[in-house]
Amino acid sequence: MLKRHLLKAAVGAALLVTTAFSAHAADDALARIKAAGVMKVGTETAFAPFDFIDAGTHTGLNVDFFAELGKDLGVKIEWVEL
Repeated sequence: MLKRHLLKAAVGAALLVTTAFSAHAADDALARIKAAGVMKVGTETAFAPFDFIDAGTHTGLNVDFFAELGKDLGVKIEWVEL
């Protein structure tokens, strides 16, 4: 029984530590994106309605989502074809 409680405590502590480090890494990534003024987004245009080419224009749900995110962050979105 004690081993079980000890294991739960160890897993809980590990999750707390992992969360702290990942939050810091996310803050660093966001700061780098804002400093660069550009967010590169990988896409594959064969997956309508998410990503596709319509009349030579990259379009779809993901395009709309990242366009709004770019506006909110104040950065330009650069599409990278995968």
